[in-house]
Amino acid sequence: MQVYKQGTIKDLVLLDKTKLLFIDTETSKLGSQIRLIQLFQEHLTQVLIFDVSVGPVNILTIWELIKDLHWVGHNLTYDMGCFNKDLP
Repeated sequence: MQVYKQGTIKDLVLLDKTKLLFIDTETSKLGSQIRLIQLFQEHLTQVLIFDVSVGPVNILTIWELIKDLHWVGHNLTYDMGCFNKDLP
């Protein structure tokens, strides 16, 4: 089994709001729009990968479904700034 899989809206809806959400984002270049989002919670068997540049899940949908969870990550100020640039 692979350690990651392409995430779906169903995966996002099933995230547990009582558990920590480990998150990392990747951009095309420093300070640009988010290209890739990686999500993980302790009950998952695989890391969820979302390539927002090709879909099928867009950045706004992901944001709406994860914004109220407790995030854990490195340098989240940068990630939050990138989300801020990407949202309408």
